[in-house]
Amino acid sequence: MHAMPIDTYRAVEATTADPLALTLLLFDEAIRRLSDAARALARGDRATFARSQNAAHAIVYTLSENVDAARGGEIARNLTRLYDFMLRHLTEGLLRLEAGPLDEVRGLLTELRDGFAGIRP
Repeated sequence: MHAMPIDTYRAVEATTADPLALTLLLFDEAIRRLSDAARALARGDRATFARSQNAAHAIVYTLSENVDAARGGEIARNLTRLYDFMLRHLTEGLLRLEAGPLDEVRGLLTELRDGFAGIRP
């Protein structure tokens, strides 16, 4: 049996996952991309920094666009505000070429990811 490439595995997992599992995958990928961005910035690789940061930004944007405001009430409104804060911070980190805002967003995403993981039955 041949090993499945990790990108293929992730694609299959994403297309077959339930909404909570998909949300956790998005958190994991955004956190990974922000870690990649911080490492790239530390070694002076601006292209990889920008690419990784932009990928994380796109994931956070996707998360924010999928908040169910109609059913989520105050929790959804707070989550939307938090995602907006993260998107602004990610933009700031990119413009200033600083890891601090990215690290802060990574910490927030990790906390949210842990909270969502706690929902799983």
